[in-house]
Amino acid sequence: MGIPQVICPGGTDYIVAGPFAGLKKAFKRRTTIMHNPEMTFVRPSDREMAMLGETMARKANRSRATPRWSSPRRVFLPESHGQAPLQPNGRPAFIRGLQGVIDPSIPVKVLPLHINDEAFAGAVVDEFEKLVKGEKANNGKFDR
Repeated sequence: MGIPQVICPGGTDYIVAGPFAGLKKAFKRRTTIMHNPEMTFVRPSDREMAMLGETMARKANRSRATPRWSSPRRVFLPESHGQAPLQPNGRPAFIRGLQGVIDPSIPVKVLPLHINDEAFAGAVVDEFEKLVKGEKANNGKFDR
């Protein structure tokens, strides 16, 4: 049977690292944002984003209940602050990785929002309510 779940990946568009001065040499060559003196956000590569999508899909595939997937198309940082995204190709790479591995029976929605949008939260709650009521989803097709 399993536990009903709607999976919403957030915080996938950056790697959280410590102070910039202590970053690994490889991370210092990447795009970074200093969130505060103790925390630096590092941009993952498109390859790493695709691998993350694949890994998360494999974990969802092992669920004992059929989960539903709601993913924001927009990235959290810095787009949520009105700036250009750190990695314009990162989110599409994540979605491609997910698509290549996710079980076709798992419904997936990719919404043109970011995870902190009120409309995204409402869509996730609606999806969860449908799941709990036993309503059918979109047959595992990617709803873009």
